[in-house]
Amino acid sequence: MRVLADAFALQHPATAPRGIGRWVHELAAAVEDHEPGAIDAWLLRPGLPVPAHTPALVRAALLRRSDDPDLRPPDVWLQPSPLEPLTGELDDLWPTWARGPRTRLVTVLYDLIPLAAPERYLAARAARAAYLARLELVRSADRVLTISRATADDAIRLLGLPANRLEVVGTGVSEHFTPGPDEPSAVTAVPGLRPGYLLCPGGADPRKNVDLVLRAYAELDRAERRAHPLVLLHGADPAVIDARVAELGLGDHVHPMGHVSEVDLLTLYRNAALVVFPSLHEGFGLPVAEARACGTPSVVADVPALAELVTDDAGRFDPTSVSGLVDVLRRALGDPELRARLLRTTGTGRPWAQVAESCVTAIRDLPAVVPGRPRVALISPMPPVPSGVADYSRAMLDRLRERADVDVFTEPGAEHPPLDGVAWYTYRDLRSVERAHGDHDARIIAMGNSEHHLETLAALRAHGGTVISHDVRYSDLLGVALRERPDLVDPGTRARLAPLHAGKVPDEHRGSGLDAAEYWTVNGLMAGPVVEPSDRTVVHSRVAAALARADLDPPQRAKVSVVPFGHTLRTPGSQRDTVASFGIVHWQKESVTVVRAFAALAHEHPQLRFALVGRSGDPRTGAEVAEVIESAGLGDRLVLTGRVTAAEYDAWLARSLLAVQLRSHSNGETSAAVADCLGAGVPVVVSRTGALAELADCTTQVEPGIAPRRLARVIDDLISDAAQRESLADRGRAHAVGASFRVAADAVLDLALGGSA
Repeated sequence: MRVLADAFALQHPATAPRGIGRWVHELAAAVEDHEPGAIDAWLLRPGLPVPAHTPALVRAALLRRSDDPDLRPPDVWLQPSPLEPLTGELDDLWPTWARGPRTRLVTVLYDLIPLAAPERYLAARAARAAYLARLELVRSADRVLTISRATADDAIRLLGLPANRLEVVGTGVSEHFTPGPDEPSAVTAVPGLRPGYLLCPGGADPRKNVDLVLRAYAELDRAERRAHPLVLLHGADPAVIDARVAELGLGDHVHPMGHVSEVDLLTLYRNAALVVFPSLHEGFGLPVAEARACGTPSVVADVPALAELVTDDAGRFDPTSVSGLVDVLRRALGDPELRARLLRTTGTGRPWAQVAESCVTAIRDLPAVVPGRPRVALISPMPPVPSGVADYSRAMLDRLRERADVDVFTEPGAEHPPLDGVAWYTYRDLRSVERAHGDHDARIIAMGNSEHHLETLAALRAHGGTVISHDVRYSDLLGVALRERPDLVDPGTRARLAPLHAGKVPDEHRGSGLDAAEYWTVNGLMAGPVVEPSDRTVVHSRVAAALARADLDPPQRAKVSVVPFGHTLRTPGSQRDTVASFGIVHWQKESVTVVRAFAALAHEHPQLRFALVGRSGDPRTGAEVAEVIESAGLGDRLVLTGRVTAAEYDAWLARSLLAVQLRSHSNGETSAAVADCLGAGVPVVVSRTGALAELADCTTQVEPGIAPRRLARVIDDLISDAAQRESLADRGRAHAVGASFRVAADAVLDLALGGSA
């Protein structure tokens, strides 16, 4: 179980020095000391200082920045300060990147004081809205840890939380709060302080009820005040306190103090005759527990949280009654046995080791997640768009919908058959669908280097998502965008496109020795405009990943992952009488070399047909291929089919004895035609380049630029060697099984939902 915790309470000046910051610090240290490894990291907010009082976390290297790009959704997100401070966005408390489909939220609740007294704390509209929004986060938590039974009861009463989602983990005091031999004179902030003093660790907040103590102290006679000076810890304006002291005629017997050092606080606790804590509402009452740990008894207001600490009725008073407090003070100050009894019946909370154990156990005992089906947006061209990406996305959709409910966003004219778990929309519907139904758990965006991907590029730039990058060269797509959707092309990309379109080497690389064609073959990928707006980008080969990373700035390189290219498994055909080449006829596919080799072999193997199955991709190559076929005079034994239907394509594949799929060079793309052949058990001859070179174990490889006669001999050897063909077919089929569309879709979906490759 991977647990990440927000360290904001340790950084923010409103919480770090106060009770919340101290609680979080003690918990973090105790977990590391007694439950090491239970929390994987404490995440720091950018722009705030690294907390200086967390040596345990520093030693264990558990501090990380929350904007680290490699962070992924944890199993549990621990938010130890969901209600304070009220500044910042709600998403800062539980970032969207940390919300995976299996991530559970655990929060810590200290008190609900503002909700109990909204007229005082939530009168301002902005504060009320911020606080109530944070309460919804607490309500949505899978587990709420509270520091007292009183706070748990408030959560049930005021928030309607079910008891089974609450866990009282308690709190403790720091180890340095212990009895000691110090004398009152050691309190440097109060020179000449006499023994027997009262200590009121209050605060500026009216709920701390400090004025009740001043009024009760004024009711004591002069001798009592002389014997028991009052040290008042108060965060209000000293002039206000001084005026109130003067008004009540308390003279030099009251010592108002603001913030004191931890050393002075310890000394004040140790040497006080009695601690007075009159608060009207507390989540726990830490000063009372700290005083008890130092060997000093307390008298406290009779409110639920403090009654948990001071269980003797004689040590509690009505927080609205001056006379009630006067009576309790006189009894306690005049009776050493009562003070000793109060010391015995006052708690110090729990040892921090037990608090840490309770927190960790509560997290580990979270009910197992029964994951619902995630909602996924698949943004891609779909058939009948004449694009291999469209065909690939359609095949992957059948596997994605086995695990997820899929909203497909595509062209208005796309085929949209009724499929269980699939809803069909157009590209322009994405924003409105997410506004109506909430953001998808993942957006998967298919990208290719053609005009068919303008809308997917627009969706990527507007919404982000996981990109399936079928190419790592995007110069053609960006060129189309520059003409038709210039808003999608940033100024830096425009500057890079200018020399490419002019057929020139950029000025800064003029001395490279490369002509323009050579230069742009390997330097014109322009993967950045696709990778940068993505959350992550997946490619289908190590070559593609290496090329993409070489084209990217350092911060973007970690986004690129390799997942299998999906293979469709087909039943091998029984009639194998054709040698074929699949896909567009193009100079990059060395189609002229292929057709010349086919023409030579057709004369030697009259029992076989030879076919280039696909449309012409560039006019010059298409014309040359047609000329070779015509001059061969072989009729329908040597053909260029032109565009074929899916059924016709499958028929050619089923009757293929072997296939020949060449490329003169590679930009890292993966051949769908080769994948089809492997999945159909068809032996394949490929060029040793790019992603094809990674198939050396299951294909016959030839060098790019091979001569037609040499290629013909390679093909002839395979035609004549049935055992070799069978071995290649078996190995190719095994490769396809290991990289089926189910495997590929699972890998993409896991990444898109926040996993790792």
